[in-house]
Amino acid sequence: MTKEQNKALGGINPLPSRLQESLDAFKSNAVLQDALGQALFETIIAIRLEEFALFMKSTPAEIIAATCWQQ
Repeated sequence: MTKEQNKALGGINPLPSRLQESLDAFKSNAVLQDALGQALFETIIAIRLEEFALFMKSTPAEIIAATCWQQ
């Protein structure tokens, strides 16, 4: 995002739109790390890394099919 785009949004950064961007933002969030504790924080990162590797070459339809909970 450019400085102009960020300024137009009132200095509010949009949420990440990709899993890798989301994971990077999560990893750099000291507040969440402190709140969750080191063990849970690292577990969440490990799970998200595995999801990223699993779905990296999948289509959106394949991701939906693999993660849709059956009712």
